[in-house]
Amino acid sequence: MNRHNNIKLEYLDDLSGLLNRRYWRREGKALVNYLISAGAPFTLAIVDIDHFKEINDTYGHMKGDEVIANFGIFLKENMRPDDIVVRYGGDEFLILQKGLSGEDAFLVWENIISKVSKKRFSGLNITISVGVAMYPDDGTTYEVLFLKADERLYLAKRTGRGRVGRETVKKLHIPP
Repeated sequence: MNRHNNIKLEYLDDLSGLLNRRYWRREGKALVNYLISAGAPFTLAIVDIDHFKEINDTYGHMKGDEVIANFGIFLKENMRPDDIVVRYGGDEFLILQKGLSGEDAFLVWENIISKVSKKRFSGLNITISVGVAMYPDDGTTYEVLFLKADERLYLAKRTGRGRVGRETVKKLHIPP
């Protein structure tokens, strides 16, 4: 459990071993708002396993669960100790990375995407799509940052999957 030693059990996802959506609703949003009030740069990333429904449909839900569990381990091993990694739901993950912004954020995620593409998860090759929003560059409220990360995730999916959505904010048509 290393960095989660002081986290309540109700905040741990039993499948992935990561923090769960309940944690995010109760604690994560408050942390984002605290970082905003402190003016501290951070990145909010939404990660989705590409074509996950096909894994469940082809190999069964038990295999899908194994992929989620192994991907959770991968995320724990490849994120920084202070990063907040949450299984947001299904095959979607939310990562809060304090002190990371600008081009560095995209480079980190391009590196993670590359690592995922070279690894097997429960015997399967997978790819991930990622949407990234950075404070303060992309917005100054949790809601705007979450929407921008979500839009960029779906941009990555629409433009081929297995990538980071890098569209500029102005082209996304999301109000500030």
